Amino acid sequence: MIIKFKTIDDELNEINFKSECKLENNTYIFKDKSMENTTIYLKIYEDYINIIRKGDTNMYLDLKLNEKLDGNYENKLGLKFNFHSFTREINIKSNGFYATYDLIIDDNIINTHKIWILFN
Repeated sequence: MIIKFKTIDDELNEINFKSECKLENNTYIFKDKSMENTTIYLKIYEDYINIIRKGDTNMYLDLKLNEKLDGNYENKLGLKFNFHSFTREINIKSNGFYATYDLIIDDNIINTHKIWILFN
């Protein structure tokens, strides 16, 4: 199957790509074409989303409506930080999802992201 990935932040920075995707143990696995040597592991539950990046970039992100959740980010260049996500909007369907969330560091909203992931 093919996955369509798109995210845009409030500064209009956009990531948009298509990738071959496989489904294993309720986890969608696909190459992150925005980062070298990185794979995305995506789990979609009834009321929340879990996104994990592994490789040269490592990230953990949960999205659940109206909840402030812990996350973290690290890349091979040594950038490493913890953050929170606060999901303002989430719409989960059988062919993917859409969400809007705030990225929060030290109790400050750094930016707001919109993310779409669709399966074909």
